[in-house]
Amino acid sequence: MPQADKLELAGIAPNQIIAEMWQGFLEGEGIPSTLGAQHVFSYLGVTMLPVSLYVLKEHLTQAKEILADLQIQNEEPDESAE
Repeated sequence: MPQADKLELAGIAPNQIIAEMWQGFLEGEGIPSTLGAQHVFSYLGVTMLPVSLYVLKEHLTQAKEILADLQIQNEEPDESAE
């Protein structure tokens, strides 16, 4: 990943599992990203604390749009439950 001074906060996931899913969606769109290392455990566990997701400044707008779409899709009510 590029230098930290070129990164911008794209979003904050509710936990590491969601953050890694978001990271996968961004990667699928050709947007490299990195997770905030403060609350990420790559060995022997997963944090349930919020995790920051960073992208290059040049990808920030597109990344935020993708993450917003993911959050909207996740919040839509399930019509079959009615």
